[in-house]
Amino acid sequence: MAKSYTESCSEEALSLPLYRKRVPVMGQIRSGKTYLINRLMGQTDEPSTDEPQISSDAQTKLREKSPDSGYTSLVRPSAIPGGFLGTVKRKRGRDVGFSVEDELRTAENPSLSFLEFSGHATCYESPQRLSTFQGIYILVMSLLQKLSDPVSDLDYMASVNNLRTGGDYLDYSLNSIRSHTLQHATRQRADKATTQPQVLIVLTHKDKVSKRCITEYKRKIRRLIRKKGIEELVLPDIFVVDNTDKHSVSYVRRYFLRVVRSQPHMVESIPWSWLHLISRLQTKIKDLNGDPVCKFQDVAKWARDPDTDKSKITMVLTFLHDRGDLIFFDEPRLRDEVTLQPQVLIDVFKTITAAPMYQQYGQGNPEVTKMWERLTQKGILSDNFLTRIWEDLRSGKPFLLRHKEYLKALLEKYCMLCNATPISDTSDESLPEEMYLVPALLNCKRDNAMLYPNKMVVCPEALYFVFSDKFLPGAGDMFCQLQALCARRFGLEESTVYAGCARFSTDDSNQNFVITKVNHYIKVELLSSSNVFTQGLCIMEFLSGALSEIKEKWIPWIKYELCRSTKQEGEGEPTFQTLPAECQTLTQLLGIPMTFHSVWMDDSHQSHLTEIFLHHVRKDGAKQALYLMEHWFPKTVNGPLHYLMQLEETQKAIGKLDLAAVVHGIYKEYREDMQFQEVDPELTEDKRWCIPLPGEGKYLCRRTDLGVVTPYPLHVTYKSANWSDHTWSQEQEQEWMPVGPFFSIKCQVVEGPVDILLPHVLYIDDASEITREDLQVVHVVGDSAELLPVTELTPSHAVTRFKRGSLFGVVGRTREVSNLRRSGLLMAFRSMDNSDLSKLKVYLVSNHKTVIKATKLDEEDLDYKLCDTMPCQLYRGLKYYLEGNVINGEDIEVKISPKFLTFEDTIDTNIVYASFRVEVSQDLWLETPTRLHLQLLEETDRNTPILDLILGRYRGQADGTDSGHSTPTREGQPDTPITSVDEKAIFDKVVENVSYKWEELARKLGLKRGEIETIRVTESLHGPERKCREVLERWLARDADKATLQVLKQALIDIKEENTAQSL
Repeated sequence: MAKSYTESCSEEALSLPLYRKRVPVMGQIRSGKTYLINRLMGQTDEPSTDEPQISSDAQTKLREKSPDSGYTSLVRPSAIPGGFLGTVKRKRGRDVGFSVEDELRTAENPSLSFLEFSGHATCYESPQRLSTFQGIYILVMSLLQKLSDPVSDLDYMASVNNLRTGGDYLDYSLNSIRSHTLQHATRQRADKATTQPQVLIVLTHKDKVSKRCITEYKRKIRRLIRKKGIEELVLPDIFVVDNTDKHSVSYVRRYFLRVVRSQPHMVESIPWSWLHLISRLQTKIKDLNGDPVCKFQDVAKWARDPDTDKSKITMVLTFLHDRGDLIFFDEPRLRDEVTLQPQVLIDVFKTITAAPMYQQYGQGNPEVTKMWERLTQKGILSDNFLTRIWEDLRSGKPFLLRHKEYLKALLEKYCMLCNATPISDTSDESLPEEMYLVPALLNCKRDNAMLYPNKMVVCPEALYFVFSDKFLPGAGDMFCQLQALCARRFGLEESTVYAGCARFSTDDSNQNFVITKVNHYIKVELLSSSNVFTQGLCIMEFLSGALSEIKEKWIPWIKYELCRSTKQEGEGEPTFQTLPAECQTLTQLLGIPMTFHSVWMDDSHQSHLTEIFLHHVRKDGAKQALYLMEHWFPKTVNGPLHYLMQLEETQKAIGKLDLAAVVHGIYKEYREDMQFQEVDPELTEDKRWCIPLPGEGKYLCRRTDLGVVTPYPLHVTYKSANWSDHTWSQEQEQEWMPVGPFFSIKCQVVEGPVDILLPHVLYIDDASEITREDLQVVHVVGDSAELLPVTELTPSHAVTRFKRGSLFGVVGRTREVSNLRRSGLLMAFRSMDNSDLSKLKVYLVSNHKTVIKATKLDEEDLDYKLCDTMPCQLYRGLKYYLEGNVINGEDIEVKISPKFLTFEDTIDTNIVYASFRVEVSQDLWLETPTRLHLQLLEETDRNTPILDLILGRYRGQADGTDSGHSTPTREGQPDTPITSVDEKAIFDKVVENVSYKWEELARKLGLKRGEIETIRVTESLHGPERKCREVLERWLARDADKATLQVLKQALIDIKEENTAQSL
């Protein structure tokens, strides 16, 4: 956005300078914030606020005292050259509609936007969402509230954020400003000198304390912030004002204006073409007509200028959002609507926090009573109850229901609501009701009997996430987001959630875990009813991933470490020992007690394996070490894939990068040497494919080409999905495009790294410039999607690490893959109607099994059967032409329509794709030498066909039955006896791919029932591979002359092994 704004200003011939600053005002309850703002503005006193108040700069003109008497506005006669303003009006052809002088101000008299927030700790997180490193902050503190005094009882949420004293408030406020503004600066990659927000501290009630008290108060403030990152934020002068003297803030006003004028971001520019739209928006803001929310498309209409495109309107709205005039986010779920008055955000939130006044709902309605009690007692809001509340307010605020989904998304954006809806399989017909945590309403009085049930034992070894600078964003921010993600993953029904702590169930019904916010760290405890703790590793991995997700989304700058405490419970403040980041196995060599290791890490044998394995790596080399690995645990179900990955991560964690590289090389070599095991899935009652994998191995589904590499037994269920059934954001659609089928995949009891191999349709050879960095895997969890890295790219598959969720599919960066060749397949179908004509359909499809299977089934329903296929390389978006003529036939007409087809990736199975329709004025499938010759050409070269296909020439099967298919042969090419080609290579390929269907193949090749039974019961023919080879040998020995390659290929086609037939 910053880049687009800058480009827009530079591209315009004229732009107007704008002098503005946002001024958030923060402080404890009754510290004098409202008084100070009123005095700075030259206004009278107003009652103190109980909740955030947002006011725009149009209402808050900073004033200074006149040498005479009273107050005069700082807005002096316009400093904008009259000729410039006239030029703007002439170029627009109309008045801009508002006072340009008042709107733009001057460098000496800037425009200021004050944002006043309540002193309640629960309101501290919301203003941070409005934070910007370009603002100047005022922190108001009362001299009557000492830094050592306990927090007021009126602030019931303070204890949740561990704010016990006024000093805690000061430290927390400055750290909040630093963390939330630094993320904006980091994202814009600005210099520290221009991105460091500044904070002015003002002490009130000077008239109530002595000078000595004031001096000591200032000294304590400076001592509290000394040598911390927050020290750089605070301006050198701390001011003191007298609440009884209305002129006492004049020197604060002058100093504040000097600071404002010196800011590097003081002046910005407005392109002159924006002025009319800004004018219309300001008019709408002043006249809301009961609806403070409007549609983006309405804003587009107000522009009235065909040159004002969507991107320019987006820039204008973002510009006005940044200056505090309205609320607009160019993000999914939010970009289609605009909040014209920021105060509405607070008003909407009050309809929820004031919900206890609606307890009359419960009269005679137990269901509503239950929902009301759940909100007021547990801070859990259901979508149903929110609808009821807003329906009750329909007469006064009809816009609530009209913009319900948008307003919910907006409250989530500002962390006023946290989505806690349990994640369900997107294939389920009924989705769970949406549930939300309301941070401001979570119960602050925790019940330890609920958190730690008597029947459960607490594990003595706790895990800690310790945050840098001794600062953890508040309970309504990062921690509440973590609570919500835990609720989504583990469910709310069996959970107990309070402000600052919560207990959740795990995948083991006998085990729970508790998370607690304590000072600057999060404590994680395991609970068990059987005194057996097996869920530690899963919990640690989940919480690490969840915190990383929250961090990247909200506060990328914040840092934390995974730790254990070296002190026993009850020995005071814990002393932390940092654990290697993202390490799943920690050995005794690292100084980690085995009691901790056995609970939170892997099995205790791993430490011994690590030492011995690495010893052999150094001494005997990789091969010997791998041999040791394979035989170390002969009785375990986990194989070398499991331990090698763990060992690599351990070596990285302790800084042994050379050994980590060796182990990775062993891991990669071991995995590449593994042979694919093709498996046949079973169809479950809910129409999902099911594969119980018996142990370590590399498996490939015969039906879908979906692959799994697992180091241990694994139960996998999956089914095909469609990209068209899922909505992409506009940015995702522009940057990424699907290049492979979509799958819904579930793996039960995932204990460690499992790779999934997702098929793609790209044609990749040695000359291809595509790399795995150009591809990603879309991973959908519930209603949110993320992109996973591709760890390995093969000509047929993209490999990624499995994560809990539902949907997976390969996508490519559009600019890199749109012009890349696709692996295509020409599919020819013949009509089975009894007719003197030959009717065919010819499809150009992506060469993957799901669409091939779907196309066959669709055509079989229409009484068309597959007669031939041929692989080819196709370009997406290119036109392809099909031409045909007959061989050995005179006066036979061939008609083909349409003239051409434009090839697109066919990776969804719920779409009917276009086909060529071919009609030949003779039946090609009779005993006749006439055959159809088809050629496929592309628009870039109409003279050179990319493939030739000859159809016709009926051939019966060995058993005399009619297969209904043609035998694909080349013109003039006789049947090829098996004995005249590489017999062993052909049989090896058939045995490798088709041995599981050896009985079906035997019947198609003409073996009699007695022969098949003999093969089945012969003990020496152990396994399907030997049986299949025996079938081929008997077929060849029976009549070598008739045992031709064409007969074998036809038999394979008849048992639905077309790909194997094509490969011979």
